[in-house]
Amino acid sequence: MADWQAGLGGGPARTELGLALDRRLARLLVGGMIVSVVLIGVGVALMLVAGEVPLRNPAPRIDLARLPADLAALRPEGFLWLGLLVGLGTPFARVLIAFATYAAGRDRRGALVTAAVAGSLLLSLALALGTR
Repeated sequence: MADWQAGLGGGPARTELGLALDRRLARLLVGGMIVSVVLIGVGVALMLVAGEVPLRNPAPRIDLARLPADLAALRPEGFLWLGLLVGLGTPFARVLIAFATYAAGRDRRGALVTAAVAGSLLLSLALALGTR
């Protein structure tokens, strides 16, 4: 078990490495949530300004190749899709940071577990894209 994990479950005080990781992950998750909410808010505001009612019109399918053009043209769907992608991608980034931290700390078990989580997330994404 890594040194920084000793503080979990009411054990000895957490190490500086564990506290630093916790702070880094908290900033990532909060920052990702804020960016996601702001992007979705901008998308909804642009829809309302354009006179579109979000519940009346079906959402267009995501097209990653078109996303930069949608954002540059201030199309609502570009901001909505980017906000959703940031919201979904933030937890995955958290898993990658945890993996890098475990690997750098030579915690094989932690690295293997987070690698398995990352792999299952990537497999889920691949399966979802394959069913389109």
